[in-house]
Amino acid sequence: MTSYTMRWSDCTRWLSDAVGTPAAFTLTVGLLHLWVVAGFWFGFSDVLYQFVGSNAMSAVSLLLLILLQASQNRETAATQAKLDELIRASAARNDLVGVERLSDDELVLVRRHIEAMARAESDRRVDQAEDRKEQAGASDKVHKLVHHGVAPKKRR
Repeated sequence: MTSYTMRWSDCTRWLSDAVGTPAAFTLTVGLLHLWVVAGFWFGFSDVLYQFVGSNAMSAVSLLLLILLQASQNRETAATQAKLDELIRASAARNDLVGVERLSDDELVLVRRHIEAMARAESDRRVDQAEDRKEQAGASDKVHKLVHHGVAPKKRR
């Protein structure tokens, strides 16, 4: 990483942590109260008062949007790295590592394939459970016949 990228990352991490605190909320409420008080002083109709307020709010909103996106990108990358490591370390298919870099159409195909595999696995488990029930039922019949002295009827 370049020096600029490291500074950007450190700055956005620090800012996103700072902006999400109760102190930041309190400061924002205080500044808004100050702005309202200034409105009484300027009469709420002064062009400078309205111009500065409007532009300041727009600029702050844009900066917070960029900060939010940077924070979200970082969190997504960290989560993806953790998921990739879990996939790599488990019995899951390693070809899913990095799947987030596929195009939207490719992701749809991968998701459909995984869903089909999950349905097939679920159906296989249901069939196995039903087979076990049938085997258990047959075993119970034999057990009852043997232990209660009832011999099965012979077929002619």
